[in-house]
Amino acid sequence: MRPDESFDQRNIRLYDSPHPVAVVTGSSAPRVGRRIAEYLLAQDFRVIFHAHQATDADRQFVSTIKAQGHETLLISGDIQDEEQVMAWIAQVHEAFGRVDVLVNSAAAWQPQTLEQNCRKTYEKFFQVNALGPALCCQHFGLAMTEQP
Repeated sequence: MRPDESFDQRNIRLYDSPHPVAVVTGSSAPRVGRRIAEYLLAQDFRVIFHAHQATDADRQFVSTIKAQGHETLLISGDIQDEEQVMAWIAQVHEAFGRVDVLVNSAAAWQPQTLEQNCRKTYEKFFQVNALGPALCCQHFGLAMTEQP
């Protein structure tokens, strides 16, 4: 950000919107994704929070953010499900008419010893940690290129 510009001015310069729209996967839980989403909120972004399976706590958290005056949305589903990813794009466009930023923060991990791991575990991690972000980048990226 330039020293003499506000968040709105910077956002207009970079995104052609004073309140750009950011989707942050894996942001409903109080981990890295949520911190990134909160940072974007502080930068005047409209933020879409994502949960694999939305809970009452997730919905309450997003309600609290809305009550603070932020425009936000909670989406949920499996990041490795291509149809689900495309449905999220439709939800975001319906709510905000655009998407400007995608942050891939959803991840699967399980602390265990090497002896406890097996092919099935690695395949699950690959699906969520590599394929899921690739699908999100592909479909959200294409959606971004189609908007004015």
